[in-house]
Amino acid sequence: SIYFGLGGFNTFQVGSGASPVLMGGSGDSTYNIGYINDSFTIVYEDGNSPSDTIFGGLDVNSPAPARATVDGRHLLLGDAIANRYVLVIDWQQPANRIETWMLGGLPMVSYSQFVQAVAAANPVNIGYDVFPAESGLTAAYVNEMLAYYAAREARLASNMPPLVAAINAAVRSGSSIPLASLFQASDPDGDPIVRYE
Repeated sequence: SIYFGLGGFNTFQVGSGASPVLMGGSGDSTYNIGYINDSFTIVYEDGNSPSDTIFGGLDVNSPAPARATVDGRHLLLGDAIANRYVLVIDWQQPANRIETWMLGGLPMVSYSQFVQAVAAANPVNIGYDVFPAESGLTAAYVNEMLAYYAAREARLASNMPPLVAAINAAVRSGSSIPLASLFQASDPDGDPIVRYE
């Protein structure tokens, strides 16, 4: 599942056994990965916003921490024992940067401090071939996915909600009238209104 933050201030919370894609957008976003076992989360912060925060789900005191860059672009953090991973897309690109990082066992740090900590940990660079074949993760697939999600986010961000106006009507007790006779709805984008819920 993918969750779009768009322009609002939003908090993403990952649940147990989840494998979401979290896409923050132009508003300030908080990504709370937590300590959920058996999860693989993709964080795609692309809004170039100034105050994004990630609680990464990695405890530096874990006996089996996972730290790697993928394809020279993305940052993979995790815990191999808990089977908990977070893939942060294009984490060093200005538009994709997360400004505040908090990992278990460490104080909250800025982006620049986190970059230094990652460099000091000397993570290996891996290719997509290390992921299980059933994951379908290849460079071509990931690049196509990122382009699709970026285009979908742009479409959602520009999509205006329907306008609804009430119609004054007198209704007698016990009578029955069509619900659609009580209001008018239109869509500023010109999309047809096909259903009322």
